[in-house]
Amino acid sequence: DALPISINRKEEVSQSPKGGVWAVEWSEGQYWALTSPRLTPLSLNEIPRNLGVYLDCDGGRVSVYNTDTMEHLYTYTNTSFKEKMFPIFSLYFGGELRLV
Repeated sequence: DALPISINRKEEVSQSPKGGVWAVEWSEGQYWALTSPRLTPLSLNEIPRNLGVYLDCDGGRVSVYNTDTMEHLYTYTNTSFKEKMFPIFSLYFGGELRLV
């Protein structure tokens, strides 16, 4: 399936790669990669305090890392980037967000 060129911000955003979102979330005591049709549980060595995102436009990959330990958390593959990328960061239930 072809990915959307842009997220339609006038409608509810589909939290999956098909909706143009490559994300990791904490829910129900577990980290998950937001994959489709089902979420993918992540097995982590420790809870990350800092996350890093590596975007490989030519290779079509988005990878997420624990930047304190450089532990690889998940890689989305077979992605396609046709426009400028703009990150979205969200803390649904509070917490602290610091961009570096």
